[in-house]
Amino acid sequence: MRELWSSELTEEETDRLLKKAASEIKRRKLESPAILMAEMHKPLAGIGSQAAVMLSPILVPFFGFENVDDYSRLFSKRENFERFIRLLEQDAQPDEGPESVQAGSDGEKKEQDSAAQNSLEIEPGSKADN
Repeated sequence: MRELWSSELTEEETDRLLKKAASEIKRRKLESPAILMAEMHKPLAGIGSQAAVMLSPILVPFFGFENVDDYSRLFSKRENFERFIRLLEQDAQPDEGPESVQAGSDGEKKEQDSAAQNSLEIEPGSKADN
């Protein structure tokens, strides 16, 4: 029978697991929800990893023994949560700056106003003229 947490993760294993998790999240473009979740659950890092060990009979068939073992060891330490969040934040910068967002919203507002005015104009010969 295999044992969970039989040894500590090395620094190379920790880096590899963090980069793998971050790249999967970035590939799915879920950086913001992942950062929010990680920030909220940082205080529960130890409890969450122990829950993964406790639930391993249920998790292993879906995720594999190695993954459950590695990620439960990885996220048992709060500093790994910090490193994970920093990896996600590295490339999660908005495409446009605040100035272009404001200009875009003003332009959109003008378009919406002119569209609203056009929809209010009544064409000659319509039922509203009668």
